Amino acid sequence: MHLASSLLQLGFMSVTKPDSPLGGFMERAVSKNIFVGHTSILDEATYRRLCQSSMHALSASYSSNLKCHLLSPHPYLLLQPVKEEQLWAEPKISLFYDVISDREINIMKSLALPALKRAEVAEYNAGLGHRVSDTRVTKIAWLREMDHPLIPRMYRRIEAITGLSSSSAEPFQMANYGLGGHFHLHMDVLPDTETYFGPEMGNRVATWLTYLSDVSGGGATVFPRLNITVWPKKGSALFWHNVKSNGIGDILTLHGACPVVTGSKWVTNVWFHERGQEFRLKCGIHPESSLLPTHTFEKS
Repeated sequence: MHLASSLLQLGFMSVTKPDSPLGGFMERAVSKNIFVGHTSILDEATYRRLCQSSMHALSASYSSNLKCHLLSPHPYLLLQPVKEEQLWAEPKISLFYDVISDREINIMKSLALPALKRAEVAEYNAGLGHRVSDTRVTKIAWLREMDHPLIPRMYRRIEAITGLSSSSAEPFQMANYGLGGHFHLHMDVLPDTETYFGPEMGNRVATWLTYLSDVSGGGATVFPRLNITVWPKKGSALFWHNVKSNGIGDILTLHGACPVVTGSKWVTNVWFHERGQEFRLKCGIHPESSLLPTHTFEKS
């Protein structure tokens, strides 16, 4: 009860509907022990609040240091710089606009549709391996370079924008979220990379998430530790770094996909691994600092 009172004082009343009391939500959360690792009841409350917000809310003092600009870090982009909106500095979180055309989106969706199946989550720590779970309700398919000439072109384009190497990147994971589809709070870094990928890949240092559709209701990507909500915009891509300079996952990148309320949501993910990034990402001075790209050239 004291915890419920504290959360109400912090302004989290809006995380639940009037017919679902906050106290009841927290009692269910505790009784079911649904929070593992670094997630908490407060993270869950913030997740729900952000899913209901209309925009990402940052303090004026912090947001004043962020920019929207044209970026041309690679010759590939000299004639058509990419539009970048900075959402956070450390860890780097950016939203890039118009990175894929409608025609390319249709090709990727047509390739994925015949192969879509219910997504599973990895729970090796619990000895369960991969299994279907209500923490992730979506259908996925994987697209590889040999599937269509567009796929290697997409890798090259993302390399040009991010400065990262796709030599150890995972295949494109296509995901379709129907009504109620969501992905609960999680981090993209993995606790035991050798179990998942073997010793040569390393962990997921960065995530590239492309929105392949607009969503008429719900479906936002939220970062509860940073108070950021990103609403899907067709053709845009969300990019962030997952690890610190010491190679440890950055808890600030804890994120989730909000439930789709109306319509359908299409996205595609690419996860970049450590191998191949040795000369692409700079380590900060301090072990706890964020990784930095080796190139950043803005158009004036």
